[in-house]
Amino acid sequence: MNYFRYERILKHLSYKPNMKLELEPPHIFPNPALVLRAEVENSYNPGEKIKVGFRTEIPEFFNERDDHKFIEWVFQTIMKWERHEAQEWFKLDGVPLDDPHKNDR
Repeated sequence: MNYFRYERILKHLSYKPNMKLELEPPHIFPNPALVLRAEVENSYNPGEKIKVGFRTEIPEFFNERDDHKFIEWVFQTIMKWERHEAQEWFKLDGVPLDDPHKNDR
């Protein structure tokens, strides 16, 4: 495990002002996890702010010492987050066309 290496890299990365990139030690997953946290506008109730988070296990193959691969993976994880947000916000007549939460209700 390269927890301290991941921690060092994440301290130098940033995305949006309202988003935090955090490292979580292994407890839910066998490996450390990347956690994205933000306060965003609620797409289902515009005008309301909500706190959201996304947690994903850091793949074991990053145990090699290639920081650039890890940084690219962090970027791809952010892109998954943004796709999810776009799915919530892209609407036809006020209804999401590809609602990522349709099975949650």
